[in-house]
Amino acid sequence: MAGMELDFRQLDYFQFGNVFCGSKGKLRWRVEPRIPKEKEEQDKSVLHVWCWWDGLCFEKCAPSAEADFPLTQEGLDRLKAWLAREAGEGPRPGRSRTG
Repeated sequence: MAGMELDFRQLDYFQFGNVFCGSKGKLRWRVEPRIPKEKEEQDKSVLHVWCWWDGLCFEKCAPSAEADFPLTQEGLDRLKAWLAREAGEGPRPGRSRTG
């Protein structure tokens, strides 16, 4: 699924601490920003993403993969590319955490 177009939010949506769930075909995902409370630590902010392949909601699913990306535009672009690769590879049990 190279070049797979994802319906996604812009960076500022995540910078304000909002969580986003989406899907494309059978792939489901949840993106959660993790922003440290201490101002001097905020450069360590990340976007944490989980993906899974069943129709269950996040609370009941067994994620097949998860990863962290910097909370930057480049990190968001890398996250989208990672999701596109996950979609192209399809569901496989026991996938490792990458990013």
